[in-house]
Amino acid sequence: MDGSEVDGDGVTYGAKLGGVVKRSELFAALDAYMGSSCAVLNTDNGKFITDDGKCPKEGVDLSGCEEGGPAAMVNQWCEAAFVVLKPDIDTDDDGEAEAYSVGLRLKADSATIVGTEGCPAE
Repeated sequence: MDGSEVDGDGVTYGAKLGGVVKRSELFAALDAYMGSSCAVLNTDNGKFITDDGKCPKEGVDLSGCEEGGPAAMVNQWCEAAFVVLKPDIDTDDDGEAEAYSVGLRLKADSATIVGTEGCPAE
């Protein structure tokens, strides 16, 4: 966490969070999601994404999925995303980038919890 961001008026509005996501871990997460979703993977290796980052759209049966739902959107945008997004971090010092840098800006509003009197403390 980078800490609070303050605008020109001195108002705190959030924080920045940064990190690295390895390409292999991203592919594994997408494979796991698609494998547990409504999609049926009819690919040779049973994976949604090949090791070289290809998304075999023809090997994915979305007939049991909601049109425009998450699985359909992942399938539709997968290959385009990997054309645009290229690994930019070398995490193992072998001279080849195999991870993506990630940066998020977070914003939160404060809240006060009320009505907790009489609740048992655990």
